[in-house]
Amino acid sequence: MSTFAVTAKQSSRLPWRRWLGAWALSTLWLGLFPVLVVTAYYGFTKPSDFAPTLQLLRAGGLVWAVRVGSASCSNIGIGVQNSSFGVNAENPGFKEGRSGVWNGNLHGTYQATYLAWFRSAHWPAVFTLFRSVRTNGEISFGAWQNGSKPIANYLLYCVLFGVVAVVFFEVVRVLDKRKKARTAS
Repeated sequence: MSTFAVTAKQSSRLPWRRWLGAWALSTLWLGLFPVLVVTAYYGFTKPSDFAPTLQLLRAGGLVWAVRVGSASCSNIGIGVQNSSFGVNAENPGFKEGRSGVWNGNLHGTYQATYLAWFRSAHWPAVFTLFRSVRTNGEISFGAWQNGSKPIANYLLYCVLFGVVAVVFFEVVRVLDKRKKARTAS
């Protein structure tokens, strides 16, 4: 009777294919999934709080718009409540309104962030709408076009976070292998 022994030599090549797949998956999961959830939420609830301003923008060349975030700051009597949902871009009018709520000049200020396409644009753009409610009940609306830069920034952060996630899980995997090898011997 003879015995046959096979020794498997581990490849010294780096697992680029696995890393690239993990990076793509984590980038899509961390970047696209939250936007899809928020868009689906606003698609089902169909909030009309910014409908008057959207109608004005449609007349000015807005082809389509998808709400991807919202933020609010309001005086609830015993204090000031801030909330944020989804992906939001900066809006100077909302920042000014937030300080107005803290000062007592406004009852509340609200912002909606949209991903949109305008007729004259080559790329999708981000714009924000804000609504401020004065203490006497008067309501004012405003819009701020942020352009394509917030989209580029968001994608850059998603890509970088995907790289960090792959490195983190790779380090965890290597440390786990070392721990198992140590306990086995």
